[in-house]
Amino acid sequence: MIYFVVNKHSKNLFLFVFIVCTFISRAQDDGLETNLDSLILPSQNYSFHDCSKSKVTLFNMPVNSILDVEIKTDFEKLFQTKKSEQSRIEGLLSYTYKGKKVRLPIKIKERGSTRFTFCKYKPLDIKFSSSTDSTLFKGLGEKIEITTHCGDMEGQQWVLKGSETEHVNRLLAEYYINSMLEMLGTVTSSVSLCKLKYISNEDSVLTEQFAFIVEPDEIVAERCELIKTKEQVQYLSESALMTVKLINSFIANYDWHYEYSDSSGWIGHNIKFLKSENDLGYILPYDFDMNAIAYPDYWKNSSESFDEHCNLFEEMLSEYFSDKKKLQAPYKILVNIPAMRNMIKKSYMNADYKQRFIYWLDSYEFILLNHLSKYRKYRKKLL
Repeated sequence: MIYFVVNKHSKNLFLFVFIVCTFISRAQDDGLETNLDSLILPSQNYSFHDCSKSKVTLFNMPVNSILDVEIKTDFEKLFQTKKSEQSRIEGLLSYTYKGKKVRLPIKIKERGSTRFTFCKYKPLDIKFSSSTDSTLFKGLGEKIEITTHCGDMEGQQWVLKGSETEHVNRLLAEYYINSMLEMLGTVTSSVSLCKLKYISNEDSVLTEQFAFIVEPDEIVAERCELIKTKEQVQYLSESALMTVKLINSFIANYDWHYEYSDSSGWIGHNIKFLKSENDLGYILPYDFDMNAIAYPDYWKNSSESFDEHCNLFEEMLSEYFSDKKKLQAPYKILVNIPAMRNMIKKSYMNADYKQRFIYWLDSYEFILLNHLSKYRKYRKKLL
């Protein structure tokens, strides 16, 4: 059995760092107007950035389809290795699709930040050791990432504490949020749901739980006609900044921020920066696991009730989306809510989580409808 112990001093230090980051986040995120306005360029079109649908079979399956995946490796070694000492170890990934089992040699390591520290089953970084041309992973490059359920660490989780059922439902919640955002056709990673079986080198099954495979950033960039680059991003699209703020507000996610420094350009937490051909920065948001719908007790979700989050969303719309030319993105969310609601009703989440998500969608649908109905153009569309 593996234990992770956080002493009182470490907890206090971790909490201090989180508080400082949140202070910076809220200070940066209180408004789009900063002393760096010259680096945020106005847009002619304030709708979501238009991305084509993935051409990869893996990311074109029905939302509730489940790919059976097995990973065999030395999980004991993987679980016990500190992050600073992580290196890839040999393994075997197998999946079954249309009755055919495919086996691929891999090199695997664990990844993540908070989840690496507080989860037994950490997110996985997988590098293929052979060609994937005749497999479901064709066209995805040599690496994929898998987001896993957290798993119990004998009460040592602190930040991510919860029962096994809670961890599985949070994982599913994150998957369905990603899938709902995909409906908007904007800069969002595609995801594919799987049942992941963890197998030791001695052929014993450690557990089998839901997980999801995440589309590589390079592929997201390609289908959005953008470029993933290690170069600094100096100029941001105002539309991209506004729409990522809208997305995170819509899903009640406060675990993100952006900032600028002369040495590194635009950087952020739980967002990545892509570039257009003319070097304009666009934003790829990710890691929605700690949103206030799925994880209301997380300390960054500090509102007293979900109604408080509704008020924050309403205020955000009034402040940033009151100009007629900036209403296309909120409208696109609104017209997709019925399909999102149907997705949740058919989801694998338990009844409690489904109820939370339906309440969220019903509440935000009303707020969006009320906001857009103030404008004649949209009032006519919504009648």
